[in-house]
Amino acid sequence: MARFSERATAAVGYSVARTKLTAFAISAFIAGVSGGLLAGQVGFLSAQSFSVSQSLLLYVLAVMLGTQYVDGAVAGGVVVTALLTRLNVNQNWAGVIFGAGALQALTTGSSLSEDLRLRASVRRARRRIAGPPAAVVEPVPEAAPAAPVADAPVLEVRGLSVRYGAVVALDDVNLTVPSGVVKGLIGPNGAGKSTLADAVAGFIGHAEGSVGLGGISLAGRSVRARARAGLRHTFQHDRVPSSLTVGEYIRFASGRRIDRAGMREVLAYLDCPPPDQPIRTVDTGTRRLLEIAGILLAKPRLVILDESAAGPGRAGSKILASRLAGIPAAFGASLLLIEHDLDLIRACCSTVVVLDFGKVIAEGAPAEVLSRPEVTAAYLGDVGVTP
Repeated sequence: MARFSERATAAVGYSVARTKLTAFAISAFIAGVSGGLLAGQVGFLSAQSFSVSQSLLLYVLAVMLGTQYVDGAVAGGVVVTALLTRLNVNQNWAGVIFGAGALQALTTGSSLSEDLRLRASVRRARRRIAGPPAAVVEPVPEAAPAAPVADAPVLEVRGLSVRYGAVVALDDVNLTVPSGVVKGLIGPNGAGKSTLADAVAGFIGHAEGSVGLGGISLAGRSVRARARAGLRHTFQHDRVPSSLTVGEYIRFASGRRIDRAGMREVLAYLDCPPPDQPIRTVDTGTRRLLEIAGILLAKPRLVILDESAAGPGRAGSKILASRLAGIPAAFGASLLLIEHDLDLIRACCSTVVVLDFGKVIAEGAPAEVLSRPEVTAAYLGDVGVTP
C-alpha cells in the first residue's frame, strides 16, 4: 500500500518510513538466504553463479508468475527447478519461455497468478448470482440528520491559517464539529476545503492555529499519530489499490484485527461487494465506499470525507445520504463532509459551514445557509439564484 499511496498509508495510521524500512530489510534477508542456498547447491562460490543475466531471468519470472500471492512464489520455484536444473532445458529456450510470459504480464497488466485469482473470483460471483437467493440483509432505516448535543466537541479548530508565500489558502478559520453529528463543509472550487482537511489531518506542517480532538491538542502530532488518536481522512481522488481484494483492503484500512462477520456487516451497510471480490472489478464510486467502510471498522472519533460521493450517481447519492446520516448512531463517529453535492448536504447534514477564498462566510442549518445572498454569490456570482 505504501508503494501505491504514501498519503493513504499515513492516513490510516501506518508509518511510511517504518513500512519502507521493513520491506527493504525483509527483501535483503530473503536475498541473503537465497544466495546462501544457491552457493550450497552449486558447492562453491563464483561470480558466474550470480550473473546479471541469471538475475534478469529470475526478475522476469517474478513479473510473469507474480510475487504478491503465495501460489505465484511457489509456481516460480517449481518453474526454476524444472527448467533450470531438473529437466536440463537449454538456457536459450528458458529465455524464450520467460520472455513470452513477461510479454503476457506486460500486455495484460497483471501476472499469471493474479489472472487466475481474478477468473476464480468471477466464477464464484457468477455461482452466487445463479445459485439460491442470498440471505436478505435488513435495510437500515433512514436516519434524520443528528442534532448537535451539548457535549465536548469532537473537533475544535481555532485560528487555522495556511499560506504559500503570498497566497493565503486559509485565513483564520474557526470550525467546531460536535459529537454525534454530520457537519457539512462546502464552498466553490479553490475555496480551501481540501486544504483545511489536509491541515487538520496533519499533512500541512506549516499550518498556523490550533486543532483539538476531543479536547486534546493535536499540535506537533504527525499524520500517523492523529490517525491513531481517532481522526481519519479520505481523499478527493481514489486511493484504493486495484491489486487487492475487498477484504485485504478493508483489513489494511481498519488497522486492527476484524472478524469476517463484522466486515460483512459494514460492507452490507454501504452496499459494497463481498470481501473476496478483487477491487479491480469494481467501479470508482464503489471504491470510495470501500474507503469509508475501512475507516468505520477502525472505530474513529471523527471522519473527514473529502468528496466521497463522487461517482455513485444521483440515485446512489440518495442511498449514500441515508447511510452517512446514520453513521454517528450506528458507529459512534462524527463526520465532517466536504462535498459539492448540495442535495446530499441537505439530506444528511445538521449544520453546514461555507468557505470562500479561505474564509468562513456562513454557518448554520443547510436550508438557511444555502439561501443567504453571500453564499449564492460565492457559488454563482448572482444573488438572484439559489444554489
